[in-house]
Amino acid sequence: MFFRLPRRRSQQPRSAWRSFLLILVFCGTAWAFWQNSQNQLDRLTVNQNIWDDPPCLSERERKALQEMTEQFKARYGIDVRMEILNIPLHAPVGNAAQIYIGINPKTSDFLLKYPAWLRLEPDFSAQVNAAHIQPRLAEQQYAYALADALRAIWEELKTQEKEQDAAGNPTESSN
Repeated sequence: MFFRLPRRRSQQPRSAWRSFLLILVFCGTAWAFWQNSQNQLDRLTVNQNIWDDPPCLSERERKALQEMTEQFKARYGIDVRMEILNIPLHAPVGNAAQIYIGINPKTSDFLLKYPAWLRLEPDFSAQVNAAHIQPRLAEQQYAYALADALRAIWEELKTQEKEQDAAGNPTESSN
């Protein structure tokens, strides 16, 4: 004898729904992994560009300084490296497109190195030190000292850009 089992209604709509949910969960997991990786990369970048040996910068100050360095990179293609160290300051060698700002809080030393192609005044570093860095170091406001130095460099570069535009020689970076 041959028995036939009764047919059940198709499970296809339920199966399609489950497949859709499985794909949605997979995409959500991939997106979360991507976001986590991006956050870790951003954290590493901040640690690479901004170094404070005696931890004296808050996370908020680090983030603000990192945003300023990103603006330099986006606008002028210049990397900015900042250090607050209690040891003698030495500028890194080898990167022709990097601005280095170093502060030693113990000795109130300040070191500013920038590429020659920026065409800043020869005594620009001394001017920044006297006008922006030393007053902030006296008040132990290291983040403001770094931000003021970056702002002074930014303003000088903007002034040069305006002068070039006025002379009829637009630069590649002017938009």
